[in-house]
Amino acid sequence: MLKLREKIVHPFLRPRLVVCMAMAIALSACGDQKASHENDIDTPLRAFVKEHAQLCATVGPTDDTWPIEIDARFFTNNIWRQNTNLPDRLSALAAAGLIRYANGPKQGFRTYTLTDLGIQKLRRYVPPRPGLEAKGDEGQLCFGSQEYRGIVSSEAAGQDMGFPLMNVKYKVEVSVDTWAQRQDVQSAFKKIRSYGVGGAREESIRLFRRQDGWIVE
Repeated sequence: MLKLREKIVHPFLRPRLVVCMAMAIALSACGDQKASHENDIDTPLRAFVKEHAQLCATVGPTDDTWPIEIDARFFTNNIWRQNTNLPDRLSALAAAGLIRYANGPKQGFRTYTLTDLGIQKLRRYVPPRPGLEAKGDEGQLCFGSQEYRGIVSSEAAGQDMGFPLMNVKYKVEVSVDTWAQRQDVQSAFKKIRSYGVGGAREESIRLFRRQDGWIVE
């Protein structure tokens, strides 16, 4: 009868084998912990981006209330124009078809109102997160949207009042409306210009951990 030859591990190799097995187990555990960690911060990030899916810009120096009245001298007097780009913004939006103006009713003033397209782009009220007050930004005009695409990186950022902090970079896919890609609109609105014509984009944010999990700071 043929006897099967047993595989013999040399005594010198046994410690190395044990170390390699231990390292494999440790690496597997680290991978599980990393996956668990990313899942912990992925959920609040996804919810945050969904809550802020609309990308909107303020037209005036404060929260917008339509219609907007402006002294006509802002459009003709260079000294008046030095302290604001509101005339440029209004002119660009009018050229893009979101607003229109008429003279009056006050003498020497222009009154800007929203067109049908402007009404469609008016920011819809988004309920604030629990514990936060509404920011009063319902008068903003929305120029695009964003969708969450995942975490790029994360790193611990110390603590604040005993709560761990985490700096996170994440990916979004941005869509910018055609009217907002106009050169005059992007020149007048710094925020819109920062998004260009849309596409993939990285954002940064800070999270802090409470007893019930990570939340956006």
